[in-house]
Amino acid sequence: MIIIGCHFSTIKTEKAEFRLQNAEKDVAIARLDLYKTRLGSIYEYEQFRKESQEIISYNEKNIAWLNAIMAIEDIENKTGFEKKLIELEQKNDYLIIMLENYREGGKGSWEILKTEFISTMNDFGTVFKDLTILIFI
Repeated sequence: MIIIGCHFSTIKTEKAEFRLQNAEKDVAIARLDLYKTRLGSIYEYEQFRKESQEIISYNEKNIAWLNAIMAIEDIENKTGFEKKLIELEQKNDYLIIMLENYREGGKGSWEILKTEFISTMNDFGTVFKDLTILIFI
């Protein structure tokens, strides 16, 4: 009876150790997956940041071009044009601020940044189009 009891206790201990080893393995795999996800997010963000900075630079050149046009052309509604131009500058400044103020805060905040940035870029494009139409009318 004592031998059976000791043998049974040994089996329980071995099962517990086996479960512990599997749990540790699962934790290690989860940590590796988290690391891979973070690395992917960092790479994706860096690519997004680089492309966004190029877009912002392009926007700045367009704003400068529009300022030059306003200075030399006789634009019919100059006040409206100036207001739209200020709106463009504000949108581009907002894009810069979004990129500079972004802190890694998980997948949700990254998705929010991308969505808001793209939305602001689309707004910029609409205002820019409206201004170029005013120039050529």
